[in-house]
Amino acid sequence: MKKPLKVLFPLVVVIALVAVAGQANVAQSAVDAGDTAAAAAKCVKYAGVESSGNKNSMDPAQQPSSQNSLNVNAAYDRLTTVDDNWKVLPSLATSWKPSAGGKVWTFQLRRGVKFHDGKAFTSADVVYTFRRVLDPKTGSEGASQMTFLKPGGIQAVGPYAVKFVTAKPVAELPLLITNKNTFIVQNGATTATLRTKGAGTGPFIASGFSPTKQVQTFNRNPNY
Repeated sequence: MKKPLKVLFPLVVVIALVAVAGQANVAQSAVDAGDTAAAAAKCVKYAGVESSGNKNSMDPAQQPSSQNSLNVNAAYDRLTTVDDNWKVLPSLATSWKPSAGGKVWTFQLRRGVKFHDGKAFTSADVVYTFRRVLDPKTGSEGASQMTFLKPGGIQAVGPYAVKFVTAKPVAELPLLITNKNTFIVQNGATTATLRTKGAGTGPFIASGFSPTKQVQTFNRNPNY
């Protein structure tokens, strides 16, 4: 069995050893401290992460702090990703190209990908994700970054292709839709489900997620 990845929040673990009467208690404290230190040594630690408090969640559409972003990056994938030079690279999409007039971008999707619950990834998930981000009821930060998109312009072309239709040519569309809120969620996933359980295809699966827990555990996705 593969060991789970544990992510610690907040970043500094303070172990307070309280002196109590009796050698047995002192010895037990030393054992407990040793166990805690050993467990901490196996964890992935992140520097400079601010807490989201009760707003911490597994929902890609709502990310008020980098604590949320760590959760989302562990559990989800986007259509595309970017390197350190902002070059757009394939992820859930294998290729993309614009129409002659630049008003339609078509993305070919990766086949054989599954969500954490075993459901196959298709174009319906992409359409649902982007329309959800644009929906004012969702309250996503990503909507203001994609004003060139309208819900009706996000369309499935069969099960493994999606097209984005815009009113004017958008030369940088692949880069602009690769933002922190456009990680693909499962078609029909509710806000309540996404907040505490997630519904992604990414390399890790959240286990027992709770917004205010100090330690969040993500198990490796065996199908990734």
